[in-house]
Amino acid sequence: MKRMILGSLVLILLSNLSTAQDVTDEHVWKYALMTEVVDQMKADLSRAVNETIKKQEGMTGQRYKELAGGATPANDFETKFMANINKLKDSRVSAIKSVNSDLATKMLGSASIYKAVKEAVKGDMKAKYEEYKSQIAFD
Repeated sequence: MKRMILGSLVLILLSNLSTAQDVTDEHVWKYALMTEVVDQMKADLSRAVNETIKKQEGMTGQRYKELAGGATPANDFETKFMANINKLKDSRVSAIKSVNSDLATKMLGSASIYKAVKEAVKGDMKAKYEEYKSQIAFD
């Protein structure tokens, strides 16, 4: 029984080790580029929401935060405004998810490599990822 447990642990460790070894600097570079693109798309969504709030007479940033936090709309105007904001957010979030998925498979080759890189940048490849991310960051 002990040998079976030990054997299982060794297999798990070896499979994790081989996954980590399969992650190259090029994979990390592509992942950093990919995440920067997604981060920029998220920032653009935030800017679009803020612009919509600023342009809408009768709506303030503070009131939007309250409504987004779950406050009940006081009138039909607030209900319609939040519906429009949610529609904007839903369409952009859908596009972000689609881009992330497409980039993951096209740039990295497969979902399994994507997952391996994502794990690697949390551990032994974190410094390399942060270095690449800083090199390609948009201002």
